[in-house]
Amino acid sequence: MSLGNNIINKGSSRRKFLAVASTAAAAGIAGCSSGSGGSTGSASGGAKSGSTTSTNVVKGGQGDSSDGRSAAAPPASSAVVIGSITVPSAVASKANEEGECIVYSTMDEPDLLKYIKPGFEEAFPGIKLIVQGLGSGELSTKLLTERRVNRVMSDATTFNLGASRSIAPEGVFVGFGKDHWIKKQCDAMGYDPSIHAKSYEIPGYGNAYTLIYNTELTTEAEAPSKWEDLGDDKWTGQMGVCMQHPAQLSSMGGLFSTLYAKWGHEKWVEVVGNIMDNKPQIISSNSASYRVLLQGEKCLSPNYINDLAAQLGQGESPPAQCKWLDPGLMNNTPGHVTAGAPHPNAGLCYVAWYASELGQEKVGDTGRTPTYSPTAATHDLFKSVIPAGVTIMPTGFNNPTYNGSAYLETPDAFVPLFEEHFGGR
Repeated sequence: MSLGNNIINKGSSRRKFLAVASTAAAAGIAGCSSGSGGSTGSASGGAKSGSTTSTNVVKGGQGDSSDGRSAAAPPASSAVVIGSITVPSAVASKANEEGECIVYSTMDEPDLLKYIKPGFEEAFPGIKLIVQGLGSGELSTKLLTERRVNRVMSDATTFNLGASRSIAPEGVFVGFGKDHWIKKQCDAMGYDPSIHAKSYEIPGYGNAYTLIYNTELTTEAEAPSKWEDLGDDKWTGQMGVCMQHPAQLSSMGGLFSTLYAKWGHEKWVEVVGNIMDNKPQIISSNSASYRVLLQGEKCLSPNYINDLAAQLGQGESPPAQCKWLDPGLMNNTPGHVTAGAPHPNAGLCYVAWYASELGQEKVGDTGRTPTYSPTAATHDLFKSVIPAGVTIMPTGFNNPTYNGSAYLETPDAFVPLFEEHFGGR
């Protein structure tokens, strides 16, 4: 199934849909709505699902030694089997000797600490996971700076598609041949090849996003029904928009590049001009944008749904709901091993775990969408009914081009366009 052609019709059976759509598996989120009616469902950053891992997962012991490493690590000569992925004994042995793995991620640090760190350390008790959550721009700058001064600190990353591909030509990631054990095992699991299309990409997680609105300032009926409606004169001041800068090449980069292809240059420039005339608040991260909306400073935020989903799933009642506009999109966040990493084998163990059923289940626990469809199909957070009449497509499904460069291949080619019309970052 191709990333460029994979379109999800939400009126179909959820289980059937998730069984065939690995690229853009989409969660019905409680409180989210569409033009054809609100959805029902649940998503939570705290709920736990039944295990989707196989019985041969190596979990190891629970005790930690004084340096943070487990005293019950598996034998150095043993391969580590995590669901459908087997880490070769040579890699596992060297990773245990390295003893730690340093990960930079665009996932929020609280979720990294609550779900990803303990999940990984349970599967690899001989390796201490050190995590750092960063915005897309910060992460790009950090990786490039460390590479250029030859002081690489991270071993692996989970890093959104647009931003990671924009810096990949600098040699910041390790590339793997199609016959490498990790690539072969991801293929054998049935991952859509487009999820890890580049040699340096390993399956990570997805983030669905649409329009979130403050329910104390507007209603579902009054909120925009089309993306171009964001340029209407009524959406200004407190009733205006807060969003991440598209030049960060994260969610809004995916949205506005997709709309560029959908609308064409002239209409895109006109609509973006109307949006900017309304003086939106352009901000550096999606979570910060969501907080601005919750505080009632702005009414609308094109945004990822995971922050809202977590609150709704935990039984909270934030003054926010989401409304699916056409196109609804899913952003892919691959995993990578950092070139020149201080703990390269531990980095390999991390991305292997992340692509396994166990790692994908922990992704779901954060409220983000597993890219491994069988996990998404069985995870407690994704068993709700998907609202009819809505479609969710992978970011850049039409792979827009600007000045002859395609977004999915060279996303940084769009940065001058975004900075010209949205202002400098």
